[in-house]
Amino acid sequence: MNKEEKERILQCVLSQIEKERIPRNRYRLRKVGAIAMAAVIVFSCGAFTVKALDLDSRLERVLGGNSEKIARAVANLDAVTEDKGLRIQAKQAVGDGHRVYVLLEVASLTGLTFDESCGFEGFDIACSRTANFGASVSPANDAVSENGKRMDMLLEIASEEPANKQEISLNFENLVKNSSAGEDEREVLIEGQWNLDFQLRYKKVSETYRPHSVFTLGKGKLRVDRIDLSPISCFIEVSVKQYSSDLEDAWSNLGDIKLKMKNGTLVPLEADGCSWISDGADSSGTMEGVFREIIDMDQVEKLVINDMEMPLY
Repeated sequence: MNKEEKERILQCVLSQIEKERIPRNRYRLRKVGAIAMAAVIVFSCGAFTVKALDLDSRLERVLGGNSEKIARAVANLDAVTEDKGLRIQAKQAVGDGHRVYVLLEVASLTGLTFDESCGFEGFDIACSRTANFGASVSPANDAVSENGKRMDMLLEIASEEPANKQEISLNFENLVKNSSAGEDEREVLIEGQWNLDFQLRYKKVSETYRPHSVFTLGKGKLRVDRIDLSPISCFIEVSVKQYSSDLEDAWSNLGDIKLKMKNGTLVPLEADGCSWISDGADSSGTMEGVFREIIDMDQVEKLVINDMEMPLY
């Protein structure tokens, strides 16, 4: 092996070790250590991988699939609370910079059994670093176990600011059984409150693009300043290029957003979050939504808004 080849391998090893220093504020490798390792792993250069966790099948069904990149965004959670014969546990989270799904398990520790009509009467959530977010809790697919002792629930959080590393505090109130007669007819099974606190911690898998493309909307024009794209969602930030008084309404009602893949396939975005800061010619807006299938980031070519194609690079 000549000198140039040894140097190439050493640089490869050092590069891979640099990528693996996570978290950086706690774990720092010195180059002297890396040089000592080089002789041992000289034929394994490029074999370093970020440890990926197994995505729970219940979350896989929610996302519509799985991928290597998604597996890197999985975090197992250890939060659990027990009281009044119920145990509520945050099992696993998966997400990107703006969207996260958390699998919750509710277990009966007594003779009580659940059915599809069971749920909580009240729900509240607080995030440590932002007040600008939306959240919902709903039954997961096939929510109740065969023996009726476990009920799976899905917490979904959408945020304009990065969701990962936030401290989450959940509060549930009164386990109830809803009547088929309507929401006002419900039976309180267990009266009480349950608090569950945990930190969202998962690897960011989003890519940020700044195309600065301009498209016509209503009687005005908007410039796309930023796109955060992940295999499960998309976040778009725009500003005014040419002002018109109808821009706010047109932006709020915009629903024709797609990804164009390299093979020509168009994948629609289900937009479920929209904001607009009204300030005349300095107005700006954001839009976010989810895909109903896992996106292969390597195959994405363009973002399409109102038939305007914007290359992503």
